[in-house]
Amino acid sequence: MIRRLSGWLRAQLEIRGSTRGLAISRLMLLGIVMYRVLVPMHAAWVVPPAAKLISILLVLAAFLAFVGYRTRFTIALVVVLFGVVHLHFGLIEGDGKLARGVQLFQALIALSLTPAGKSFSIDRWLEVRRARARGLDPPPEEGPLWGVWLFAIALSCLYFWAAVDKLDPAWFAGERLDRLWIFGYGSSDAFGRYPAILRLGASVSAYAVTGIELGLAIGLLIPRARPYMPILGLLLHMGIWAFLGVWPFTISCLACYPAIASPRAVHRFFDGLRAPPERDLPSSSRAPVVALRVLGFLLFLTWCSQGPARRMLETRETPHKKLARDVLGTPWAANILKTDSVPACDITYYRRVDGEDRRIRHWRQFPYDPRKHQSISLRRVTRHKLPSHTRALCQKLQRRHRRAHIDIRGVIRCPTDGAWELVEDGARNLCEKPDPNARRRSQRASAREKTPE
Repeated sequence: MIRRLSGWLRAQLEIRGSTRGLAISRLMLLGIVMYRVLVPMHAAWVVPPAAKLISILLVLAAFLAFVGYRTRFTIALVVVLFGVVHLHFGLIEGDGKLARGVQLFQALIALSLTPAGKSFSIDRWLEVRRARARGLDPPPEEGPLWGVWLFAIALSCLYFWAAVDKLDPAWFAGERLDRLWIFGYGSSDAFGRYPAILRLGASVSAYAVTGIELGLAIGLLIPRARPYMPILGLLLHMGIWAFLGVWPFTISCLACYPAIASPRAVHRFFDGLRAPPERDLPSSSRAPVVALRVLGFLLFLTWCSQGPARRMLETRETPHKKLARDVLGTPWAANILKTDSVPACDITYYRRVDGEDRRIRHWRQFPYDPRKHQSISLRRVTRHKLPSHTRALCQKLQRRHRRAHIDIRGVIRCPTDGAWELVEDGARNLCEKPDPNARRRSQRASAREKTPE
């Protein structure tokens, strides 16, 4: 059993194949880096002088890696420069714009350890040119594919920890998706307009997303199932892209899937040729190469898991917690796990007439133009704005119905500590002015009850 497992591990670490999928991932990932160098990593946007210099160098390195010139060196240089900006100026110094891109940084590390420059690159063009000048056949577009495991490990860890973060009743009830919907498309009255559709959609989506993430976390680590995982991954991330965006996380994950897809299928997709035959390394060189690759696997697995694990540890009080904060400064945050958004309330108002509650389409009382950014303050009512919003509604309805007294009830919930909290249950009239002496009379009544006769 042990010998069989050892043979399987050795075969996975020594496998070779077409490098075209890795090259496509290189083009996509470096394209994302160059776009991020425009905003927010451009030298004109970052403040520290050192960050400006690094940004300029990052532009040059990313362009050379994109076109595939001295690919191994230029990708490694991109990793170092991007890492300094992302880790030091972003996470440690606290610049939120530069801190984004956790998955992108992990993918760049994996890319730097692969032969991504052997296809669709200047290096490949020069290699073919040299071979033809010597009268030889062009070398095959192949290389060691053990680095594909790094992409699979990074994505598997990401999906696993993201699914673990969703294993709570609030997620499966659709409550966390409720808040994402209010933030992205709806408003504080969205569930008053389409209650059944939105609540059913949120609940079904919650189960579907969690199931797909768990399936990807397991399937990416199974070599026979891995070629089919891009289908699930594309379905998941295109849905996220269409409804939420989540830049640059979504496109960074999608850029990893050409490297994970079947090398033979990717090669045939471009020119219909069969993948080059696999070649075995000399037996004398296998042992040190395999040992180094195993060490790389372990280090990369530790890197991919440390963010979520650290987040869980930081929620507990430990004697070393303060010391770690003093030494490291601002603790790093596992940004990939945060799925909450602007704390807007979910509001449904009713007008009570002759003992019957009639729902008020209060969004018609406060019309907003979704094309204008200023309208966000009107369609998203946070908890601290709730009293003034309710008071304005009461005054408007009193003028409309020409009545000084009007009975308005509300079923209102607002997010508190990541969960919905019922603020109003429809039991009281929200338009009734509070009696300034009511509290004093209540205190006197309770005092009389406690006084012995």
